[in-house]
Amino acid sequence: MADIRRLCSGVVTANTQDSPYVVYTSPTNKKTIIKSIVVTNLSSSTEHTFSIALVGAAIAFRHVIKAGESLVLPAAGLVLQSNEQLAIGASNSVHIRIIGEVIDASSSGSPLVIQRANGLSTSQVGNTYLNASKDVLIKSVVFCNATASDATVNVTLGGNFIAFNKTIKAYDTLIIPFVDQLLVKGESANFWSNTASAIVAHVTGIEVT
Repeated sequence: MADIRRLCSGVVTANTQDSPYVVYTSPTNKKTIIKSIVVTNLSSSTEHTFSIALVGAAIAFRHVIKAGESLVLPAAGLVLQSNEQLAIGASNSVHIRIIGEVIDASSSGSPLVIQRANGLSTSQVGNTYLNASKDVLIKSVVFCNATASDATVNVTLGGNFIAFNKTIKAYDTLIIPFVDQLLVKGESANFWSNTASAIVAHVTGIEVT
């Protein structure tokens, strides 16, 4: 039976958007797969901002949510490994609810962290994943611009671009939840930006046989 858990739910402590606080730690020898994220602005007149981070690496940072708005973030497939932490923050009057599934870390077919970079390099080979053992299916891709200026991101899989100079606006997040692109054994995935340390990257996948 699946071990589905509510990782957090409730009003976020105010004035924590720049310093998210830990609300969940993945159990020892377990992986936690993020299944659903819903963010709601409880103010009817004022926009607010929120931040969410895995292991200190943002998937949303100072992200604006309009008054009375709810956002469903399609971040399914992101992974917390054993003892890794989830943190949240907000400016004010924001409710964040996150659901996840807990599995054994050694489970066959469990998601892999392909890339987690708290600021991509400007070098094409600065953030590289070499698929050395088995074919890997890239499943989920999240890029968060954690700066006050627009920045671009590039992605190649096996030498082929799947993102080319894609602009991500200041404090915005690009989520591609179901990439389903195959990285054959021996191929590399490369991730880089035009601005050093601007883009935070989360990429997951599964080994296939």
